[in-house]
Amino acid sequence: MFKRLAVGLTAAAVGGSVIAGSLPAMAERTPVPVSVDIVRVQPDPVVVKGNKTTYVSIDVLAKGYKDVEVSVKPDGVYTIQSHEESRWRRHGDWLRFTAEFDGNDPKGRWIATATAVDANGKKVTDDHRFTVEHEPVDEELDTRIVGFDAGPEPIRKNRTLHMSGRLQAYDHGWEGYENQEVEIYFRASGSSTWKYITRTETRWDGRFWAKARATKSGTWRAVFDGNDEAEDSRSVGDFVHVRGWNPIPR
Repeated sequence: MFKRLAVGLTAAAVGGSVIAGSLPAMAERTPVPVSVDIVRVQPDPVVVKGNKTTYVSIDVLAKGYKDVEVSVKPDGVYTIQSHEESRWRRHGDWLRFTAEFDGNDPKGRWIATATAVDANGKKVTDDHRFTVEHEPVDEELDTRIVGFDAGPEPIRKNRTLHMSGRLQAYDHGWEGYENQEVEIYFRASGSSTWKYITRTETRWDGRFWAKARATKSGTWRAVFDGNDEAEDSRSVGDFVHVRGWNPIPR
């Protein structure tokens, strides 16, 4: 497994503006011998979380070159890599190459190899070893809203309707999910649109309460939008008939 790297912005360690593309050759009395050195690979170790992409910068110092290429491969892999013509931007003798790693790349020791070639075809290389690690990502918890109830029912128009329920998360069993925001939605009879009404927060055992004015007959439900550790969920709907309003059959 090999990676051919795209060349990105030059290393910021050198001041001044970035120069894109090739530069006019300067007359030199003494040719500079071709040389190449991988100064750093960062971050090292490369930590891949699940199948998310981790970007790695490889900073190279090269002199007297016509072309520079960088490749990376797991340590111990000897298959020859085919290269295409490199395109890069530089700042003086500094170049920065960028590699992408994800969950398909094996963990362990890797080798970055920089190859510089001068105008006469002379080639020099430099290797730098670094480590790739995999960090497992915890699966999101399943959640559910149980016991949702809106009442009293039936209720007179413009009276206060009370709602309650319990948000639970599954972590080796169903448990109350505390300090989480739950939103209350309403859909009037004859309508297909859910309208946001209010929000509340669960207490230590996952229970929550909310209230709203009853103006029309229709269905109420509670919604948990989820977070970084838990999936979203919604309750079953609870229909409430409002007296004093001419309802459309549900």
